[in-house]
Amino acid sequence: MGNRFKIFLFILSTLILTVCGQIEVGIENQPTPTPLPTDVILVPETDINEVLVRDLKPDLEPNNDFCQEEWEVGSPEKFACRLIEYLAEKQLEGLANLMADPFTLISSGQGGGGGREDSPEQAVGVLYESFLPPNQEAMFFSIDPNQDQTLPGPPGTTGKPILILLGDGWGQEGQRTANLFITQNESGEYVWYGIHINRLEEVSDTTEKIQGLVCPGGASPAESLACTLIDSLVSHQETTLQQLMGDPFTLAYWGSESRMDTPSGILNELYQTRLPTNSLNDITFTTDRSQFPPLQGIPPETMFGPEVNIALIIYSEGWGEDGQGAALLYIAQNDAGDYYWHSMVFSFQHFDK
Repeated sequence: MGNRFKIFLFILSTLILTVCGQIEVGIENQPTPTPLPTDVILVPETDINEVLVRDLKPDLEPNNDFCQEEWEVGSPEKFACRLIEYLAEKQLEGLANLMADPFTLISSGQGGGGGREDSPEQAVGVLYESFLPPNQEAMFFSIDPNQDQTLPGPPGTTGKPILILLGDGWGQEGQRTANLFITQNESGEYVWYGIHINRLEEVSDTTEKIQGLVCPGGASPAESLACTLIDSLVSHQETTLQQLMGDPFTLAYWGSESRMDTPSGILNELYQTRLPTNSLNDITFTTDRSQFPPLQGIPPETMFGPEVNIALIIYSEGWGEDGQGAALLYIAQNDAGDYYWHSMVFSFQHFDK
C-alpha cells in the first residue's frame, strides 16, 4: 500500500508539473499587443470644413501660405483652401463637386485653344491633361490683389466673382499663371465658376517685334510706359495693365461705334475675342508713322478730340482670333503730367492699309 501511494504521488506531481509548463509556454507564445503610436490622437468625427486649413498635408504648407490663415468657417477663403487641397492631391471627384455646371475654361497663348464651357467632369480632365504641372504640389496660390474683374465667359458676361485666386506654376513646364474665379450659385453656395489660364512670355521675345522704341526702358516717360504696356499685353499681366489704363477706358472700332468700360471689362473682351488664340508673340508693334495705315487721311491724334493730350501712338498688327486684325494704342498725359494708356482703336483687318 505504501509503495502504491508513493507511485501515485509521483505520477500526480509529474502531471501537475507538465500541465503548468504547457500553460507557461502558451502564455509566452501569445503575441504581444502593439501599442498605439504616441502621436496618434483619436478624435470624434467632424465636418471637413472645420479642419480643412489646419489639417492640410505638411508638404503642401510651404507653397500655400494663403491657407495657413485660420479662415472663418463658411467663408470663401475656406472654400478656396479646399479647392487648393483638391488640386494638389488630384481629387478629381472632389474638384468636380466644387465646380459650376457648366464650368468656364479660358486659355491664352500658345496651344491655349481659346475659351470653352464644359461639364465639371470634362473640365477636370482637360485641366489635368493640358494645364496642370506634373507635380501639383509645386503650385503656389495667393489672393489676386485685383478683385475688380468680371467673371470669365463670352462677351456680355457681367457677373462679379466673390474671390479670385492667383495661381503660379501652372502648365506642363510650370510657366503659366491662372486666375481661379469663385462665386455663389443661386442657393448661396460657393462654387468654382471658372478659370483663366495665362501664358508668361519672355520680354526678349517681343523686343524684336517693336519698331521705333528702345525696350525695355524707353527713351522718355511715354516710351517707358509704352514698353511696359507692350510687355504686359504679350505676357498677359492683367494687374499691371489695369494700373496703366484710364478708367473709364475707351475701346473704339474702326468704321463703327466705340464703348467705354472699366479696365477689367475691356481686358476681359481683349483676351477673349480681340487677341489671337495661338500666340501673342506674333503681334508686332511700331511707332514708325511710315508703317501706319492711311486712316482715310485722318490724323490719328484727332480721333478722340482736342481735350485728350495724346503723347504717343503705337500701331500693332496680328490682332483678332485669326491674327488678321490691327490696333492703334493711345498713350496720353493727364493734367497732373502722368502718362497712361488712354484708349485704343481696333480693326478686324489692317484698317485701310
